[in-house]
Amino acid sequence: MSQIPQACTQCGRWIEPGQRHCSSCGAMAPQQVAFTVAAAFPHSNPPYSASSPSSNNPPYPVPSSGPEQTTLPNPPYAAPPSVPQTEYANQPSGPSSPSYPNYNSTPAPVPPPPPSATPSNPYSSMPYYPPSGPAKKRSLLLPIIIVVLLVVIGGGSAGIYFLTKGASSNHYGQGNGSNNGSNGNSSNSAPSQTLNLAVTYASDQITFTQVQQASKFPDDQETTYTFTGHKNWVRLTFNEKATDSSYFSYTSSFHLILTNGNVIAGTNAQQYSGPEQGVQRSNWVDFGTDSTVDLSNLKVRLGASDEAQMDIPLKDNADISQYQPKQTNPNTQFQYAGVNWTIKSLTKSLYYGGKQAKTDQVYLVFDLTANNNSSNDALPPIDFPRLKAGPSSVQAPDYSSNLGKFVVISANSTAEGTAVFLVTPTPDGKYTLDCQPDTNNSIDEKTVDVQIS
Repeated sequence: MSQIPQACTQCGRWIEPGQRHCSSCGAMAPQQVAFTVAAAFPHSNPPYSASSPSSNNPPYPVPSSGPEQTTLPNPPYAAPPSVPQTEYANQPSGPSSPSYPNYNSTPAPVPPPPPSATPSNPYSSMPYYPPSGPAKKRSLLLPIIIVVLLVVIGGGSAGIYFLTKGASSNHYGQGNGSNNGSNGNSSNSAPSQTLNLAVTYASDQITFTQVQQASKFPDDQETTYTFTGHKNWVRLTFNEKATDSSYFSYTSSFHLILTNGNVIAGTNAQQYSGPEQGVQRSNWVDFGTDSTVDLSNLKVRLGASDEAQMDIPLKDNADISQYQPKQTNPNTQFQYAGVNWTIKSLTKSLYYGGKQAKTDQVYLVFDLTANNNSSNDALPPIDFPRLKAGPSSVQAPDYSSNLGKFVVISANSTAEGTAVFLVTPTPDGKYTLDCQPDTNNSIDEKTVDVQIS
């Protein structure tokens, strides 16, 4: 019997005669089986039964003179050139069929089996590896140690925090009525406190009416900015009345003094600069702090860094007498330039003419009257007065003086004016008014001693 190529039952590739294994997938080659008439049985024929044969109805169909050929359109696999491409109308159920006795027909070539509808398992030829055993459970010792360490560290940190907080509270008086070390905090941190406290700064008569604190003030944009770093704001509200034009800056001239002595400059004010002469208005200045403060223990410092500053306790009964003007009425009379002069009053003050005195200095204001009873006009020297304060200090009058009426004192007339001096106060309060001589007009020098504490 001639051998023909066989189709691999695994991958469908042709196996040449004589090969025992598929060259593509390695599967065993199908066994060459003698072609029998059973290969021509249709699938619909009943199975063979040896007990019911009949000469007129044989148990198998008689093959015709030749096989029924059908051309394969687009065969699923290619046949070798030596094998005719034929297909039987009734294909066998498998690559090999049982042979039947007493049938000596000529063997026909066995066609390759059709491809299976279900693809073969490509892993059937792979070696088997048993599954690995279950993974070992991790020890719980390490997580437990980590948790314990976190608890210990967290508890220690919390303990240190509360200990230091308690020590800070005891040191600075948090909760016991004492003052805070940074901002003067205490249990008495009321949101506001009313005032009725009057003081004059740079000829601006100021009456403080209220001090209050809040996290911000809606009408002050500075207090709404987070980048300032201030968590609390203190506002000082007051009324103003200017006897002379004052051109100072509130942020430079207003400072808040906390209980611990810290000094905070004003951050913003309702009005930018001091009022003009005759102006009456309300105003406020805001100060930024780190936390709430005790409003009953605050002070406001009035005055720039180069001025005579005044520290005013923000209390209605505050003693500010040292900052109040002092005045004396000596009515001292003397003769100078043929005219009768009178020192009607002498005032010692920290302000005059809309200005604040410089650091460690005061204004001395002489209120003068000149009575010319003669029939001739008197012509004293311009800016004739000088002031001696101590053995070596001689001061010319300040430009805020009013000496214009004394340039020409008409006959039978009276003139009034002021001579203002900015001087360092003497320890004993003694000063000397020195009227300068004028040799061209035969005017002699005249000195007059005064005293004011």
